[in-house]
Amino acid sequence: MKVYAISDIHTDYPENMAWIMSLEKSQFGDDALIVAGDVSDDEATFIETFSHLVGVFRHVFFVVGNHDVWLRKSSAVEDAKDETAAAPAASATTSPGDGGGGGGGSTSSSSSPTAAASASAAPARLRKFRDSIDKIMALRADLAALGVRMTPTLLDGARVLFPPPGDDENDDGKKRDADNDGKKKKEHRRKRTSTPLWIVPILSWYSSSFDTEPGIPGLDVDPSKIYTDFRACRWPPSLDPKEVKERERERERERERDFKPFLSLPPASSLFFS
Repeated sequence: MKVYAISDIHTDYPENMAWIMSLEKSQFGDDALIVAGDVSDDEATFIETFSHLVGVFRHVFFVVGNHDVWLRKSSAVEDAKDETAAAPAASATTSPGDGGGGGGGSTSSSSSPTAAASASAAPARLRKFRDSIDKIMALRADLAALGVRMTPTLLDGARVLFPPPGDDENDDGKKRDADNDGKKKKEHRRKRTSTPLWIVPILSWYSSSFDTEPGIPGLDVDPSKIYTDFRACRWPPSLDPKEVKERERERERERERDFKPFLSLPPASSLFFS
């Protein structure tokens, strides 16, 4: 088994989607693929992409990229308090400026039962999301239904050693099929034929505190004014970058107020020489 890694495939662009659709199971049927983010902010395009990939590779892993959690006007709930607004949208829409997920006309490989069944796992209508965390959780559920993994997994060749059958979130807490489940358990008992490999997707996000390099001379620009992430991503108050930064400033002010200078004097020499 080979493990491939790719990122920033941006299948909103027709040529990128066409390239994904050109991948065949005959080439990668025993291999694993790690998709390290930035597939599409459009839910339908996102699901279409993975619906094909799970029919090509034995194992597919995913970690969220910044573009995947963007909320366009078509996918964002304008009023987070409006519960009815969180219902599925009436029709599927494509984000302005995106490629619309063109390219290949089929989302599954005829030689793969998993891919053939994936069409039913894709949501029929796009949903509205309160914030980017809400979207991450929804996409995670969609990917689990397709068989895409976002949690730590131990592979031994093409076999999964961990999590065991039935405990895997990709099984949605249910046994898919009694015969298939028994087959998996037998595979787990077989003697290992290769060195096991852990693949551990980690959900993370960047922070301005990571940037310790000096600024560019003559360029003094507020990142929140120019980067789309600050406009297209919506976070709950506890994670909102602006509010987090303000809380950090408040904690710094509290530390300054609580700091009390004191003078430290060395002990008298008579304590040591008596």
